[in-house]
Order: sequence, then structure tokens, then C-alpha cells
Amino acid sequence: IINGHLILLAAVPTEGVRYLPKENVTEGENGTISYMLPNVATFEPDMSVGTEDDTMTVLNLAVAAVPAVFKYGFMQSIINSYIKKADSKMLQNRTVKEILWGYTDPFLDKIPFPGLNPIVGVFYPYNGTSDGPYNVYTGTEDITKTAIIESYKKKRTLSYWEGHCDMVNGTDGASFPPFVKKNQAGAFLEPKVKGITLYRFIVPREAFASPTEVGDNYCFCTDPVISENCTLAGVLDISSCKAKRPVYISLPHFLHASESILHKVEGLSPNEKEHETYLDIEPVSLSYGFIRGNLEQNFVSF
Repeated sequence: IINGHLILLAAVPTEGVRYLPKENVTEGENGTISYMLPNVATFEPDMSVGTEDDTMTVLNLAVAAVPAVFKYGFMQSIINSYIKKADSKMLQNRTVKEILWGYTDPFLDKIPFPGLNPIVGVFYPYNGTSDGPYNVYTGTEDITKTAIIESYKKKRTLSYWEGHCDMVNGTDGASFPPFVKKNQAGAFLEPKVKGITLYRFIVPREAFASPTEVGDNYCFCTDPVISENCTLAGVLDISSCKAKRPVYISLPHFLHASESILHKVEGLSPNEKEHETYLDIEPVSLSYGFIRGNLEQNFVSF
């Protein structure tokens, strides 16, 4: 419990990148191409401590999220009546398979709203869907812009935040411009894979810092209550990206988070060596990266 809110930590590990062919590739104007990125996620038993059939006691995502989406008293009274009819509780027992890929929620299944999908899951819908379209520079007119995103979904902004926090920057994470320099984003290690020197870029603590420490992060602070007037570090509110559902992301074990968060959650042991996220890039050719690390999705119940 943090500031009166129940927090569920759901780790989403990433140990490398699987390269999938881009779809619907078309040539654009001004030295660009557009494409869609297929979304694919699989459960890897060899990298897990259990199976998909293991049962866990977790936050009821539907019960936690719906009241945050419908905040008005009249709607909440109607929603509460359906929660009681479905005998749904804030905590529930679900298998890992259900949590990841989806299950029919009994509470949502009783709500007679047209078009309401009763299936809930961390990665639902994901498999079988595509992300984009991305419009990126090919480098034919300027090699330093190779793979840099010109627009995403035909827009230069995301419509999620204010100011520079809403800008579309960088690449799709699979390829990068050639001749990457170490000082471009703070790379400071040079690991080798089969004799090939790579540059390692690490997600810095400033990425999750509070606006009081890093002023440029002010536009990521959207909830003054949970953020304690924008002073908390270690979490990023992405509810705008999740149809207003109360979802936050952080590094594992709230790495680089404020002491007030670390003291209020039992069992945390943040360690940079184990919990940092980094990207290794081959810096000379049309660079490709290898990502290691993970983020956690934190579902907040109001």
C-alpha cells in the first residue's frame, strides 16, 4: 500500500530481441519508408521459475481499473452493483496463463454495455496484432537519420502528455543509424560478443526521476496525489496510453525509486547489476541492438 493505493507489481522481462519481419512495407516521400511491426510474445519455460499452469493470487485487474475509468458517483454505484453480482473481489486466484494471455472476467461479463470486451490479460490483445504504421528515414538522403522515426501512426506527437514529453523521437528499437557515438546517449561500457565490440546504453536513473530533480520530467507528472506533488521518483504514469486504466511502469524492485516507496513495499531489494535495463549496439554498420533487462507494470487501485 502506497499513499492509500494498492500496488501490484507485474514484471515484464525482456532478455533480448527477436527480430520479426516488418509488414506492409511501402516507400514514402523524402527518403522514408513505412511499415507495421507485428506483436508477438511467448512464454519461455526455461527462463521461468514455474509453469503457465501455476496459480497466483493477484490484483483483480477489472475491479481495480474500471472505477478509475468511470469516476463519477452514479456510474460507480452501477459498477459496484455488478461487482457484487459477480462476487468479484479486489484479489483473485488466476493461473499465469490467464494473467498473461487473458481470461473472461465474470464482473465484466455481466455488464450489459455494448461493445465491452470481458477478456482481461496483461498481454491481451497482443499476439496477432500489429503496431504502427511507422514512417522512418532510410538514410538515402542523410545517413545519420537512418531508422529514425519521422512519424508514428501518421503523427509527430502521441497525444498522451504535454510539451516535449509527447514528442516522437528515436527508432523502433530494432535498428539504429550507423556510426553510433558513445556520447550520444551516455554509453560507457564496451562489451564484446564473439569478438565484436558493442556500445552499451543503460536506462539512466534520470529517466524515472521526479521533476524536482530533473526539471524536464515535469510533463510526465499527471497525478499530484499519487506523485506527492510530483516529488516521487521511480515510476512513470502511462495510464494515458492504457485508456485511462491506472497503470504505472518502473524498473524491477523500484530501482532508483524514492525512499518513501521502497520503505512501504515489503520484499524489495533493488540492485543495479541485476535490475538495470540496457541496450547493446553494434556501432559501425546499420546498427542492431540487443536489449536485456525488464520493466514492471504497476497496477494501481484507487
